[in-house]
Order: sequence, then structure tokens, then C-alpha cells
Amino acid sequence: MTTADDAGHGTPSPVDEALAALVSGRKSPRADARSRLLTMAEEGSVWREALDGRLNDLAASKDAFARGTAWLALASLRGEKALPILEKHLDETEADARLDLLHAFAWSGPQGLPFVVRFLKDSVFEIRFAAAARLLEEDEGPSEANVRDACFEVLREGLLFDDTRYEALTGLHRLGDARALPPARDIFGRFFISEFERVAAAGLLAKLGDASGAAFLTDKASQRRGMERGLAIELLGELGIREAVPALRRAASSAKDPFRGAAARNLGLLAGEGALETLAAILQSADGTADDEVKADAAEGLFLLGTPEAEQVLRQALKALPAEGHSELRSELEKSVRMLAEPDGKAVSP
Repeated sequence: MTTADDAGHGTPSPVDEALAALVSGRKSPRADARSRLLTMAEEGSVWREALDGRLNDLAASKDAFARGTAWLALASLRGEKALPILEKHLDETEADARLDLLHAFAWSGPQGLPFVVRFLKDSVFEIRFAAAARLLEEDEGPSEANVRDACFEVLREGLLFDDTRYEALTGLHRLGDARALPPARDIFGRFFISEFERVAAAGLLAKLGDASGAAFLTDKASQRRGMERGLAIELLGELGIREAVPALRRAASSAKDPFRGAAARNLGLLAGEGALETLAAILQSADGTADDEVKADAAEGLFLLGTPEAEQVLRQALKALPAEGHSELRSELEKSVRMLAEPDGKAVSP
């Protein structure tokens, strides 16, 4: 096996091999080479230094795929220090390379985000959409009104296409712009959309104050079919729809429910009558109907509930846990107890 110390001793290094494949002209080897080079650029790779020294020239390659790969690797390796090189290519004419450049700016850290904003006006919809989606991945999203408006327009356009509709709905959900109500109602009422899209549209409606969305999500959580039901349960917890507490209690109490864990976690977010008792029963069960994964979800639900009674249940469960095994459940319990004991322990989920 070639190591970093073998470079320069007659044996082509993995960096050399990947770079050669990248410019080979053959589609499959080039895609694999990109993947390998980006793995080498990751933190902890022994090839980072060797790769770094090869990227400046590659970033100016005449081959769009090769230079795009270099930009991504530079951003991964150098973070914001890659920006001076990336800025030189803002006049890129190849659409695929511009998409790579957009992602490279995003990977460069917070200082790269103003450059991502520029791509909201790109002539290619795919690039505009990628820019909007990336900007809305940030915790607070863009704060500038003009940027939020631009994101809204791009996401609304994304509702028109099957391959972007779901992501557009989730982006609009994060944006929380009331102008999304009419298009969300239109999507929600259509026959020929996926159930995941319908649930996402219902979540958007509920967030923007339309009671029909909350009612749909609650009804969906009460059902026993459909993989999209898990999304509905997560949205109910996120949006604080307290009417769903009975449905989540039933799901969390059922040993056969595939979304039992999700129901337990989100029951903790909603609180409500019987939440403590339901979560405690899961965590304390000894009949084999709840595995450690479900119990860990119940522990997280109790943490999110955050009451002194919930903390006591967590401490008792940790004390009762056998000394051997159950490492993941133990970790969840210890983390929950520790964070609830801190002054602001309710602020961050474990």
C-alpha cells in the first residue's frame, strides 16, 4: 500500500493516480477521481499536504471538470484562504463549473457566503436554485431583505418542477415568508404529487398559520401507513402543534409503530398531558418491547420536556442501567442528565 512517505520514490502516489484519472477524458474514472481527491482533501487525510501543492495549477485548467474539482478541494483544504483563488473565476462561462464554484464558495466558510449570493442571479435555474438552497441551510438564513426576496423568487420557481419541488417547499418553510401561502395551497391541493410533497406543503401551511395544514399533519400522524408519516411527526414537533399530542402518545406507546422513536422525541417537544408518563414508560420498560434505540429517543424526549420530573426519570434510568453494554443508551442518558443540570440546559438538544 502506497503511503505519503512513498511519494517521490518511483511509485505513483494516490494523488498522482487520481489527478491522472481526472484528466483522462473518460467519464466514470473522472467522477471516481473527483471523489477520491475530495476525500484526500478532508481533515485528517495524510494526503492533504501533497494534494494542496498540486491544486493551484489545476484550478486554472482548461478542463471545466478538472478546475471545478480543484476549487472544491481548495475550499475543503484551505477554507476562507481559498477565496482569493476562487474570486478569480467569478467570470466562469461553463455552467457545471459555475455550480462547482458556488459550492466551493459555500465550503469556504461564512466569508464565502456573500459570493454565493451572486449566484442567485445566474442565467441557469439549477445554479440559482442551488444558491438559494445553500443560503437557507444557515441557521438564521439570510438577513438582508433583498437576498431573502431573491431566495423566495427562486424557490417559488422551483415549485414548478418535479425534481426541485420538495426541496423548494422545505426551503420556503425555512424562509417563513407569508407570500408562500398561495403557492403552498395550490401544491397541497394537487392530485398528482408525492405524499412527501403534500406533507411538506402541509407543514408550510401550518407554519404560515393555515389550520388545514396542522389538521392534515395531525391526521397523518394518526395513521399507520406511509413513510411520509415520519416527516409529519417531525413537523408536528417542530411547529409545536399541541393538538397532535394524543396521536404522538399512541404512536410512542405502540411497540409495532415504525415511527415510535420519532413520536417519542417530538412528544417531548410538545409536552402536554400524559407526555411524561408515556416517555417514562418507554424508558423504564423491561419486557423487550422497546430496544435501546427507542429508549434513547424517549430519553431525548424527556430532555426536551425539561421538567424536574423528567430529569428525575432520566437519573433513575441511568442508575438502573446495567454496568455492561448499552453504550449508546448510556451516552444519551448521561448527556441528557448533564445538560439538564447546567443553568441553560434546555437550550440545546443532546
